[in-house]
Amino acid sequence: MSQTASSTDAGFWGSNFSVWAGGANGYGSAMIIWGTEGIMGSFIVLSASESQRIEEINIAQGAGFTAIVVLLMDGLDVNIEVIDDTSLYADLPALGVAVQIITPFGSAPMLLVKNEANQAPKREGHRSFTFKSFSGITGLH
Repeated sequence: MSQTASSTDAGFWGSNFSVWAGGANGYGSAMIIWGTEGIMGSFIVLSASESQRIEEINIAQGAGFTAIVVLLMDGLDVNIEVIDDTSLYADLPALGVAVQIITPFGSAPMLLVKNEANQAPKREGHRSFTFKSFSGITGLH
């Protein structure tokens, strides 16, 4: 995942910028998010992606054309894939447990909703975690 921000966006990214991306390179007024170091503790993170879960509601006027658009920010979805190295953790997070995740969109307690393991011949094991936050649920937004 890569995102860019101008120098005027620096306040928006704040301290979350360095947490999501372990290394950052800056040149001129652009800041580029780089790498996956430090995203999920001591896990070796292969990839991390985040998206805002937005519901779009279109309200039509008399002739049927869209007159009003309501965008409801229902929460965030985060997918993190790691190397499944059991020497790096004692226990995996349990399903249904809230975990504090810090990303470019901000910091939020997120619910672990999926934990997948993936093994194949002649390569290391991978594990994928899916986290969700919910704007309308106290403690998960």
